[in-house]
Amino acid sequence: MHHRIDIQIIRGIAVILVVLFHLEIPGFSNGYLGVDIFFVLSGFLMAMLYDRGTKSDFLLRRLDRLLPAFAVTIMTSCIVGSLFLLPFEFNALKEQSLASAFFIPNVHFWLQNSYFDKTAFKPLLNLWSLGVEFQFYLLVPFIYPLLRRSKLLLAITIGVTFITCLIIQTKSAQTAFYWMPLRIWEFLIGAWVAWHPLSLSGSKKSIAAYVASVALMILIWLVPVAPSSQHLVMGHPGLIALLTCCLTALVLHTRLPTSFENSWPGLLLERLGDYSYSIYLVHFPIIIFVNYRIYEGTRMGFDGIQQLLAILLLTAIAAYLSYNLVERKSANNFRRPLVRFGLVPAMLFAAVISGTLNENRVDGAYKQTLYAWKDTDSFRCGGIPFRLMNPNADICALNKEGGQIRVLLIGDSHANSIKQAFANVASEHQATTYFYHDNLMLLTPELGAHKILEDIELFKIDAIVLHFSNRYDDKNFVRSMRELLNGASKIGVSSKLIAPIPYYQTHVPKAIYKNQVDDGAKLLEKKLLVHREQTIDFGHFAVSLDTNLPSTYDPAVAICPDGNICEYMDKRSKTPYYYDNGHLTLTGAELLIPTFHQIISAI
Repeated sequence: MHHRIDIQIIRGIAVILVVLFHLEIPGFSNGYLGVDIFFVLSGFLMAMLYDRGTKSDFLLRRLDRLLPAFAVTIMTSCIVGSLFLLPFEFNALKEQSLASAFFIPNVHFWLQNSYFDKTAFKPLLNLWSLGVEFQFYLLVPFIYPLLRRSKLLLAITIGVTFITCLIIQTKSAQTAFYWMPLRIWEFLIGAWVAWHPLSLSGSKKSIAAYVASVALMILIWLVPVAPSSQHLVMGHPGLIALLTCCLTALVLHTRLPTSFENSWPGLLLERLGDYSYSIYLVHFPIIIFVNYRIYEGTRMGFDGIQQLLAILLLTAIAAYLSYNLVERKSANNFRRPLVRFGLVPAMLFAAVISGTLNENRVDGAYKQTLYAWKDTDSFRCGGIPFRLMNPNADICALNKEGGQIRVLLIGDSHANSIKQAFANVASEHQATTYFYHDNLMLLTPELGAHKILEDIELFKIDAIVLHFSNRYDDKNFVRSMRELLNGASKIGVSSKLIAPIPYYQTHVPKAIYKNQVDDGAKLLEKKLLVHREQTIDFGHFAVSLDTNLPSTYDPAVAICPDGNICEYMDKRSKTPYYYDNGHLTLTGAELLIPTFHQIISAI
């Protein structure tokens, strides 16, 4: 296939969209749609380039094209990260590197959390899309020859995979986002326009080119998308993603106007398209490393114009070196069998050795503090495996079913922090604890009191225990809470209410770390009186309840044992009771075990 300037221009536009999205530039909140554009381009190019040679030849060509720069980026990130990251964050980088070395970074991030969640440290998050591409290339030699022969079969495959994607998206947006099988339709839309172009010519083709290009830009810049939503239209990948892919395919077919291709913007975008793969690889770890702050997760964007210029300059230098020294000049060297098949072991070696070096930088006295985040159970119901085995389930059992008492624990992320300790206590009392998979119970109309009351009757629940963060200044939340408590009382289900826990204005493990490395740092202090003032709305709510409605339990009694100062870590082991400013670690939740015994005994 002859060189097509328009494809390089589209690549240039796509990588700009992604980079500006990660830099959090205003107006580019939909910039992640650039990845959908890349998938369509990839499907198109594979349809144009795939010949009927051996399957192994095709896969080796793809490997030779993508692996060298991919491997160099991972190894460089590990080496650089080992020099300044603290072990908790470097461990995340190492796990991401190992998953990427086996070409499954998308699976790794799928098992962690949403692409759009920034709480965890994910410097190689952008590699998820390369995992999808690698995995799709494994299918190409098997499905492309079949789909090329039958337009009907191609249409059916696109339709089935897209509908399946939508169905899964309504259940788990995270799964629809990361799974390669649920992205196949995007690649095949590109293949469709390569094999079955529209019958347009002359003025109609020019008009279609302009309309498709303008519509694509309007879609990206002006149409709001809620990427983590399970909404069919506004969620991602959903109908907006389908429209993005179809418009991209139309631009591929109609071609960009020659006048634009030859203009200076067109030539600049073409050049960026040449560098797009290297830019895509290096820009994200650079942004995350430059923005790195201990325990602050994945910090995108920039702080001030100087930092923005530094990020852009480092990205330009790294992309230039990657493209010219790895993608081009050294390409033949990487095709040597010994080198080609040594890249995967090299990535694994770099990750492990860099991890060892990084660990040795940390004094054992505060290692426990650095790993506070691991002292958690972030998945509400066992994570993705539970979702796959129970795609339609809203509720899971946290301990062995068949207990004499059935208890439903209801709450947001704060309830998730205590659920395991609560379930362990319930087991001692021959009680089964049920828990909602969704974090938004009582917080949205669809997941309000009516839904919970239906589930209470369906699961034959004997008692409900509610624990939320300090949300009691929200009138809608309080209204839903009252409706649930009154409804439960009417059907003979008892209610127990756990008050909000004391929380801090700063990140607890980070503050502990600073105290340990800087003797002059101010110690954390949380007074019980301040906690009472901060949760006064809950106090008013509890007092306003009818006397026959729920018993209230205060976790501050256990967390602030002397009645004045609240505890934030185990003084002997230096293990924090919080993994951020307000969520308890597993160790912290154990402080509430006596409270949980009181609750279960009272049911």
